[in-house]
Amino acid sequence: MIHFINNVLKYKSLFHIIDIPYRDIHLIQKKVINDLKLNNLNQLRDKFEGEQYYKNNLHKCLPILALEKLFTKRIFDWDNLDLKSIQSILTIENTKVYLKLCEYGKTPEVEKDIDGPVIFFVYDDKKEVWICGLARKETISRFQGKERTIGIGSRAKRVVEFIGFEHLKNFSSFEELSLIVKEENE
Repeated sequence: MIHFINNVLKYKSLFHIIDIPYRDIHLIQKKVINDLKLNNLNQLRDKFEGEQYYKNNLHKCLPILALEKLFTKRIFDWDNLDLKSIQSILTIENTKVYLKLCEYGKTPEVEKDIDGPVIFFVYDDKKEVWICGLARKETISRFQGKERTIGIGSRAKRVVEFIGFEHLKNFSSFEELSLIVKEENE
């Protein structure tokens, strides 16, 4: 926890703190229940890997919901969206921008050779998502912590811990984010 405090929490005043309404979380829960053909959320524990499926989808959707709240602009049509089509990537200014959410108390890990900028988020399990800011590829390569391999065989990949939260580019609107990403391409 000391590692999280020193590398993330002490910069919290620089982040946008977004409260995610329960109705949005409930919509994701409902879509997971429909995908798994369950009657209610309590049945997730009985379904093999059901809880992990829910958690994975929540982690893909929460950053997008937080950005929508910050921008006061819809990015996706949540009512008609298939969860399987959601990725943790947005295309802005013809650039892939990765969305990386980590849980409170942990520092985020990203692929060692990531090919684009990353927006970092922290989820504190109380319906709050912190939008920490955007890191360019160069920032990620300069501020790396521990490195490890995840997966096995041909699916194995190297990930590194990101510890440069004081060097993130902050934005308050979609237009500001677009300008930052555009600068990345120049």
